[in-house]
Amino acid sequence: MSEQGKNSNIVQRAYIDLDVPVAVASLLNPMSGATLHQYLYVSLSNPFDATLYVFGLEAEVLFNGVHVGQVELKKLSLDEAIVLPPNAHDYLTPNAYPIELHALELPSLLQLLHEIAPAPAGKGITEVDLNARIHVRVGGAEPILVYMQHNVSAQLKQFSSLA
Repeated sequence: MSEQGKNSNIVQRAYIDLDVPVAVASLLNPMSGATLHQYLYVSLSNPFDATLYVFGLEAEVLFNGVHVGQVELKKLSLDEAIVLPPNAHDYLTPNAYPIELHALELPSLLQLLHEIAPAPAGKGITEVDLNARIHVRVGGAEPILVYMQHNVSAQLKQFSSLA
């Protein structure tokens, strides 16, 4: 790992494509089920001194220590892999990936949605933790990186610089 790459986290930010009022109404409607199926873009960094190929990512999303969702980037082929140059920072995935938000702990999920809502309703951004499994190729090896990542910024895509 390089000196400038002391932050060893691969996932830097998540930009959720979500309409908060519609999501809250859906979660509070007993006929809609307990899961929201949404999409997000992910900002990635490469903490290594070698090119990093990302072939897949699964992550449990935790908010204030409570499971609120699951992200899964489909298994990618070598041709489809996300390629991060050595020590790259804030590479935004070109595609949105599915995220499932679970209402099993409804108060925690509603609090998360409140915090990512734009001002004056919310703060516009919050932090989540990820229990991540990232499938990569680096330096000829293909490890699955399994780790807990804290304080990943999460915000709504439409109120970010991506909109």
